[in-house]
Amino acid sequence: ELYLRTWVRLAEDHGYVHHFLSLAGTQPDEYWGADGNAGCRPNGYRAAGTTLDFNENHELFFYTYFPDMNCDSGGYCDGQYAQDICNGCADKDMPCQNGLECCWGNHFSSDPPQVLPRGQWVCLEIKMRLNTPGQADGEMAYWMNDELGHEQTGMYWRDVPELQLNKAWLQHYIASGDTDQSNQ
Repeated sequence: ELYLRTWVRLAEDHGYVHHFLSLAGTQPDEYWGADGNAGCRPNGYRAAGTTLDFNENHELFFYTYFPDMNCDSGGYCDGQYAQDICNGCADKDMPCQNGLECCWGNHFSSDPPQVLPRGQWVCLEIKMRLNTPGQADGEMAYWMNDELGHEQTGMYWRDVPELQLNKAWLQHYIASGDTDQSNQ
């Protein structure tokens, strides 16, 4: 079980970030195994993780990769693009399981959505508890100003006990095309 608690203050005109607060884990001898897996369905023994993100309306949600996740196929995820993703995933021992597929993090959010305010200090805390290998008893939760924002139980992240939580990231990751302004 791992927690990350931090205070953040976004500028009044803050737009969007691609990724924000993350908890993750790997095998003891594969520390970097949680990095560079975008597009791949986790295999239950390489890495586990979740990220508390927010959309352009600053609505908070978990962006999560796990072995039973839903993946995309067809449409944009087709042809050489999808083949390149599947080849890269296979190289990491996470081959595509359902033909050509693109596995991006699944979203888990509260209803109604919790909005991360701008222009004021906010205390955010996230928690991730790994599942018992072979059981879907893991969980993730976040709190904003000590109020539970969302809790997701019944999570299945791993098949082996060697996969443990060992990463906490405070990110302000912006990818090309995410915003047209400086986000402070």
